[in-house]
Amino acid sequence: MPRRVRLIRNDDGSVSHIKRRHGGTEYLEWIHPLTPYRQAKEGLVALKLSTGHIGFDSWAGVTMLEWTSIMPAKIVNEYIERRWEEGALRIRACGWALGSSGEAASWIERTVPLMVDADSDLVEELLEQAESVRKRLGAALSKVGQASAQGWVTRLYANLEHRFFDHVAQKNNEGWRTALRKEALTLFDNFTETHRCDPYLAAQARARLA
Repeated sequence: MPRRVRLIRNDDGSVSHIKRRHGGTEYLEWIHPLTPYRQAKEGLVALKLSTGHIGFDSWAGVTMLEWTSIMPAKIVNEYIERRWEEGALRIRACGWALGSSGEAASWIERTVPLMVDADSDLVEELLEQAESVRKRLGAALSKVGQASAQGWVTRLYANLEHRFFDHVAQKNNEGWRTALRKEALTLFDNFTETHRCDPYLAAQARARLA
């Protein structure tokens, strides 16, 4: 939640008013059971959505039990420890995406797979590869004057999401690299206005994605 508010109670238990601060109140000494956290210098800090979607780039921190500095919500651990019986699991991830000044901009909600036995090293490698391709695609689009093109990042992640989960389950690193390369080339072609850019620069930029 982007703006956690503090409820001020009366003696009878009713709420008289609220207190709030820019960006919301961080409860460093109290862990909310439905909120994932990251480890920071000052302690555990609640994760907040800053984009208009929950894609595979956010998935690891929301669901994985063994992840570098990210801790999923306590309810995830509790369910697995007490009730999980080796079956497939899915988790409903939701929250407020933040606006530029920390206000609640839009409600985001997705259902994503929860892979209890996912290889954390493999997941990290696949995510790093995806981030590398995202940067290269952005640089290529910038090269042909499409730096401000809207929607290509969302489409990149949305088009790759189901394949990401499949490759994690199958531990298929090479297949993931191939999928990333093909998707980057497709999006470059879709977002490049060939009649408005230098064909030589476009060919150079595209070659760096191949």
